[in-house]
Amino acid sequence: MNQTANDFIKAQVTIRDAREDDAEFLAQVILAAAHLSDMGAATTASTDTASIGDLTAICRRTDTLYSWRNARIACACGKRAGAMVSYPGDIYLDARSITFPLLPGLTQAQIDATDIETLPGEWYLDSLAVLPEFRRAGIGKMLVMDAIERGRNAGYAQFTLLAEKSSNHLVEHYTRLGFTIESEKLYLGNAYWRMVCR
Repeated sequence: MNQTANDFIKAQVTIRDAREDDAEFLAQVILAAAHLSDMGAATTASTDTASIGDLTAICRRTDTLYSWRNARIACACGKRAGAMVSYPGDIYLDARSITFPLLPGLTQAQIDATDIETLPGEWYLDSLAVLPEFRRAGIGKMLVMDAIERGRNAGYAQFTLLAEKSSNHLVEHYTRLGFTIESEKLYLGNAYWRMVCR
């Protein structure tokens, strides 16, 4: 995408609260954030229609980590371009105890071996993805900054996220946005950096 196209898209972006009818789009965002699919591309072997349906049902609920109530949608050029799921760490343990058992194919052993991602008193940036045709236009950064502003408006001063240890460009991206590495976390068998911004 050239700079002129990027500038045009940036000028067209609006960010809004998600609605219940965004649940299927949010399911795609969560799968893309977990590298189980590439939004807008054909589903991969690890992502079938049933798991998208299961995750959509989780996003339709109001009591899960991935609830539409915890999400903001970026719209550009008249369509949904990406989304961010973020929420206060204060709800994490209760919502995790509801969410994780509903995730398709997740065993209790995997749940038990997964570290706590966020703590009370923090605002957690959980899942972020942007459709391929809107990438490199700054929409991901806009969604991160929007989530931080949302957290600040709710009274939070510390923001956290997990970034894959194997993804140097992602760690560098979040570092440029003011996050620093605090510790290592294990999430569903993969190693992540817990990154903090104050």
